[in-house]
Amino acid sequence: MPDSPTPLDIFFTQYELEGKYRYNKNTPITKEFRKLRKAYHWKGRVLSRKRQQYREAIVDQFNSAYGTDVHDLNAWRHICQIIGISPAVKHVHINLVDLVDTKRTGSPIKRFNSEVALSNYTMSTEKIFPKLEARAGRGFNARGLVGST
Repeated sequence: MPDSPTPLDIFFTQYELEGKYRYNKNTPITKEFRKLRKAYHWKGRVLSRKRQQYREAIVDQFNSAYGTDVHDLNAWRHICQIIGISPAVKHVHINLVDLVDTKRTGSPIKRFNSEVALSNYTMSTEKIFPKLEARAGRGFNARGLVGST
């Protein structure tokens, strides 16, 4: 039985219909979005609207993969297992888009020694998790991972 389509699958596959773009489920999502953006020549307001829809799909994908309850101990254990750390670790710096991608690509999660190193990586790779959507309460990442100190 094939896997059910994920929120990111649904977002990307809707653009295959016109034949301008071919979705690859195993490609990191940032590369896939760049490919889609180029195929459709999105700019200005259209690009802003499409980027917003893409960001919502990322948050929905995160929530479906890792849950939405900040108090769910099993969800935290699952995340720690994927990152490769003990649940007793107090601080770890990872990119949340990488955490979403790892289920798709099988790539290991990069860990960073500081917020500065994580920030530099995030900006250089354009792997920016939608902070505003997360803070709007769309998942346990809103309080548990995004902006935590």
